[in-house]
Amino acid sequence: MCLFRSDPNRVYLNDGDCPACTVENCANGIDDDFDLLIDCDDPDCTLDPACTIAPRGWDEQQRLLSPTGQPDDHFGRVVAVDGDRLVIGSNYDDDLGAYSGSASVFERDAATGLLQETQLLLASNGSSMDSFGTSVAIAGDFIFVGAHGADGAGSSSGAVYVFVRNALGQWSESQILTPGNGNSSNSFGKTVVVRGN
Repeated sequence: MCLFRSDPNRVYLNDGDCPACTVENCANGIDDDFDLLIDCDDPDCTLDPACTIAPRGWDEQQRLLSPTGQPDDHFGRVVAVDGDRLVIGSNYDDDLGAYSGSASVFERDAATGLLQETQLLLASNGSSMDSFGTSVAIAGDFIFVGAHGADGAGSSSGAVYVFVRNALGQWSESQILTPGNGNSSNSFGKTVVVRGN
């Protein structure tokens, strides 16, 4: 639709019938056909590529599953990312007893671009109800895994396990952090945050 330039009261419903006006340019920010509608707001531009709305939001690229996962392991309850590497907690995993927990390390494969599990982390002294994997953090060659139910300084006093990556890319437990003034039910390690070194 356009308006006749010299007489705004004359309306032409078809741009082809419009003797002295232009067709709407759908990407210049100007009301070219004088119908008071600009660019993509003008019905003339409905099919114009400049006004085609691309779907917004996120598209699923890959679904990560634990290769050894069982129902109620809580795989994915917590996730930490550092570049092309991520750690996923599974605090109800039963590998070392009921609710002992685990954490999975995934790394992006350079050839396929997909994330693959490269190692399953378990606490060296893990036992039932530890909830290892309640929290996870990763920074460079260090992974921190919280186990708020661990009994290092009393029943459910909690602990944080530190893993270090060697030159071959393997992770090994290097330290267990426990609260110096730990008491039963402290739940130390329920949250872990790392920044820098």
